[in-house]
Amino acid sequence: MARTAVPVQTQPGRAGAAGAAPVALNALDGHILAGGVTNFYFEVVNTDGANPVTVTAVRAACPTCGATVDLAGKGAVTVNAGATGFLGPLPANLYGQGTDHTDVYLDVTGTGTGTIKAYKA
Repeated sequence: MARTAVPVQTQPGRAGAAGAAPVALNALDGHILAGGVTNFYFEVVNTDGANPVTVTAVRAACPTCGATVDLAGKGAVTVNAGATGFLGPLPANLYGQGTDHTDVYLDVTGTGTGTIKAYKA
């Protein structure tokens, strides 16, 4: 099946700016944010009462990525039950997917439930 698109919240906190409704975490198919690898970060809210959930950015298959090394833990976030976590922005040379290497693919693991949306960095 296709990955679930992540909605983007633009201009958070601005008066009159409509809020983007988050989507439910999709552990079966994962998520995609088209064109968002370097410009956005993700808000993950775990609504489960007891179980953690992990959202991981999928590393691109890139033989020419160079010597850039991702900072420890930057490519994944584990969110405990009832908590909120953030992920990104992500370096395009490590996480850029799609034909133009600007999409982000996210996988969801764990038994927790919750929501995800993106914010412009």
